[in-house]
Amino acid sequence: LSAALAASTLPAIVRAGNLPDLESLATTPVYAASRHYLRQVDSPASVTVITADDIRSFGYRTLGDLLRSVRGVHIYNDRNYDYLTLRGYSRAGDYNAGVALQIDGMRINDPVYDGGLIGSEFPLDVGLIERVEYIRGPGSAEFGGNALFGVINIVTRSAGGSSGLVVGLDGGSNGRAGANARFGKRFENGASLLLSASYLDVEGEDLRFKPDRARGFPGGKVRDGDYDYSRRAFAKLEHGDFALTAGFGSRVKGDPAPYLAPYMFGQPNMYARDAEAFANLRYVRDLSETNRLTARLYYGHYDYLGHWPLDLESGRQTEHDVTRADWSGTELRLET
Repeated sequence: LSAALAASTLPAIVRAGNLPDLESLATTPVYAASRHYLRQVDSPASVTVITADDIRSFGYRTLGDLLRSVRGVHIYNDRNYDYLTLRGYSRAGDYNAGVALQIDGMRINDPVYDGGLIGSEFPLDVGLIERVEYIRGPGSAEFGGNALFGVINIVTRSAGGSSGLVVGLDGGSNGRAGANARFGKRFENGASLLLSASYLDVEGEDLRFKPDRARGFPGGKVRDGDYDYSRRAFAKLEHGDFALTAGFGSRVKGDPAPYLAPYMFGQPNMYARDAEAFANLRYVRDLSETNRLTARLYYGHYDYLGHWPLDLESGRQTEHDVTRADWSGTELRLET
């Protein structure tokens, strides 16, 4: 029956022009495979490209949702973070340190955990993504030790491709509510500006955990402890050969995991906050048909706060886990 339905509907789909153009897919420009633009068929690596049309068609909400559609990539979630499983390998608590995560060619893995944030804590709204390039590894020689399993490069929308104001609303089950706004403008001097801001609040589920006598966990119910509150802002300015990109994202995630004493189980004020910011100034100039000069100046910031209530013999206290990292760098490339 499935084969018959496919055979009967395929001609209609072809006539409607809904099948992708294989030639255009093969010639899609890919940057991260060699740090300069090549056609996908010419890239010296196995590359998967996910476009903005794919994001709109399938309704992906996070980078993790998007990567879940890639062959050989699996995602699992512990109600705090999304974790990548690549080639059947996944190490608990490594925060995706085995891949190099980039935005417009800038590395955004923090220098403390080498973590790559891909869930609701990712600092970029998926509506701003023009395409995602997933290059299967290893890419350590080109991108550093954490590119053991590959490179993920997120290419943002061109500022010149947006005009006017676009506003969107988001809603769903478990108290999901959000909104986003995007504004684009092209100036008379040829410069283009793109601004975006969004927020998302999710109340989450009420969870019940079974007792675990071996660990000494009595079990119980967590109410209002699975929340997820995220905020994002983004700006992109393009003029001639220059492009300046900057973004910020902050996420507060309630942690309903069944921790053992002295941690207080089921408390709504048990949470983790992740905040990440980046700025990337890039200059790209074609000197000739075969020569290109690329210069880059970038800065990144990561801030983490863990808030854990404790019930000690001396009384109730609060444990704060704090991490902060700043990194910056320059890049100069001449392609001949």
